[in-house]
Amino acid sequence: FSSGLDTQPIIQGTVALLPTTPGEVGAEFVISMMPSPWLDGRATPIGNVVDGLSVINEIGSIKVSPDDDPSLATTIYSMRIL
Repeated sequence: FSSGLDTQPIIQGTVALLPTTPGEVGAEFVISMMPSPWLDGRATPIGNVVDGLSVINEIGSIKVSPDDDPSLATTIYSMRIL
């Protein structure tokens, strides 16, 4: 099925919403660390990181468990629309 809508590629710094597990209602908020063509058409881009990509890369370097649980809690305190 094609929605007829153009999809934007998910590249480094893309802020997007990604649907949760099939059969569930909801979405997770993601910031892409690298080009992610496997998410093209699945994730809905809602913005891009324009300043602070080094901070995003630092967050991305935090070790995670096999279940994707980070070893250090991280909180984004603010974002703004430019």
